[in-house]
Amino acid sequence: MLTAKAERREPKPVEGEAPQEAGKVVDLMAALTASMESAKKARGETGDATIHDLPKKRAAKKPPAKKTATKKAAAKKATAKKTTGRKSRPA
Repeated sequence: MLTAKAERREPKPVEGEAPQEAGKVVDLMAALTASMESAKKARGETGDATIHDLPKKRAAKKPPAKKTATKKAAAKKATAKKTTGRKSRPA
């Protein structure tokens, strides 16, 4: 079989093995629809759904916001003096 494939020709059929027939093509959407219909019938559903509006939610009352006096910073933080990594040595 390997030599036949290497030479790009059809390998000989294996003895004792019947040739396979083409499989059946299944329409998946039709099968799904049929399955859903049979499940609905088994549950006793008629397919007529009742639609109604949900009750409106009441807005929660919020307590009034507290008014606080904004305080301005009296003094701003001074930026730290940058130093190099070395200490000066006395000469």
